[in-house]
Amino acid sequence: KTSAVMGKRAGRGSCAQVEPADRAVAEDLVRQGEELLDSDPSSALEHFDRAIEAQPTSQVAWYNRGAAATELWDNAAASERSQLLDTACRSFRQVLVLDTSKRGEVRYLSTLACARLLTRAASSWEDDATPNTDLQTEALTEASNGFEEALRLTEQWGHEGFDDEAWGSWGECLAHRMRLEVDADGGQDTCRSPARMEAITSLCAAASDKFSRATQAEIADEAMGGSDLHWMTLHVEHLLFFVNFARKGLGVEGAMLEELGAKATMAWSEALTLAQGNVQLAGQGWQPLALLGDVFGAAVGLLMALARHQPGVRLPLPVEASPTSVSGTWESIAPTSGTEGWLDEALALARCEAAYQEAVARDSAAAATTGLALGELYLDMARVPRAAEEREACLKRAAGSLQMVAALSGVDAESAATAWYDLACIAGLLGKPDHVVEALRRCFDRVQRSFPERLSKWIQEAREDDDVARVRDHPEIQRLLQVP
Repeated sequence: KTSAVMGKRAGRGSCAQVEPADRAVAEDLVRQGEELLDSDPSSALEHFDRAIEAQPTSQVAWYNRGAAATELWDNAAASERSQLLDTACRSFRQVLVLDTSKRGEVRYLSTLACARLLTRAASSWEDDATPNTDLQTEALTEASNGFEEALRLTEQWGHEGFDDEAWGSWGECLAHRMRLEVDADGGQDTCRSPARMEAITSLCAAASDKFSRATQAEIADEAMGGSDLHWMTLHVEHLLFFVNFARKGLGVEGAMLEELGAKATMAWSEALTLAQGNVQLAGQGWQPLALLGDVFGAAVGLLMALARHQPGVRLPLPVEASPTSVSGTWESIAPTSGTEGWLDEALALARCEAAYQEAVARDSAAAATTGLALGELYLDMARVPRAAEEREACLKRAAGSLQMVAALSGVDAESAATAWYDLACIAGLLGKPDHVVEALRRCFDRVQRSFPERLSKWIQEAREDDDVARVRDHPEIQRLLQVP
């Protein structure tokens, strides 16, 4: 079996001229290390270290040392990952120092392997209690440069073309960079600045292009299967993040409304086309149906945001299964529900619920995911100005869905905590402090028992949440909101 870093072995022609005995020792240690790489990467790393001692200029040894450290990083405890990441990256970078030709095969493999590893590392740091965004940005910038350099080497020197893993990882890198760019200021200044909007939309388009190329490229590991579904799912999630960013931006004073609306419409339409294709490819799985429900849920949110500026606005449905069929404009037509080719809020909500219901019908394991999503969608609908009766109905539907999730047997801790937090928000909007206290207590208890390192973050979010502002001065709520 080949290395998990690139699925390829480096050639043997990359050792500089040295004493024949030393070169023979190095090559033998590299060969033994490669045989151990998949089954025992720790022993493999020791072999590559010894090979480098015998021949410090062996590019193959340095590349494989990086590959072994990457294998170990994949399964290491959090406390060990930093050192392994440093070992892997320094090894891959050393190849670039040794390759004076600037075009060798091992240079290509090392550049691409390092870029992929840095992308995965930056994504893993998102789960930290307090993610270091500067470190993430630095890693993703180096990764982006690495993908660009690897592509140059392929195009100019005939190295093997990118497979689906290479294109898809590049897409993940760009998508993550876009998220960091948006989160830098919560999207507020971005929505007002033409330069920053251009940066965000360029990253969005670039990531989409790479995800699309991943579905068209050769599959790195045929035995794994399902690669297209994986990249299409990540592509949809990426587009929905952009749609959500645009939806929030449409409520920012001074935002570029027309441009935001048009670009969000295009992104949503492409997400719908991909999500529908995912459902067709997946067969009987529930996850693609839940993702399709998410797409229609995003349409509800986008339509609510657009309607603030143009009542009766609709989203154009793709005429064909191609994102290029959408003009990217948003315009109003007569508000008759169900008009062919157009989607209004009521129809989007109905299709969202139908997709979620079918997901649960296929597998009850979907209940927590879809229940949370539907509850939060109705909660969002209640936050938008509407008739008192409609608002009350939305809060009631939200509460019912979230209570169902909280009561599910075997529900994971984060889903349960999120459900209780959202129930606290509903109680806050209704002005019921006792209910807020009970829901927050249950939420924080779940967090404390399952991921205590994140408790302060949850409490801080509650302290700043507008939904509970009305009852925040209640003594018991004040006590609960004391950051430990």
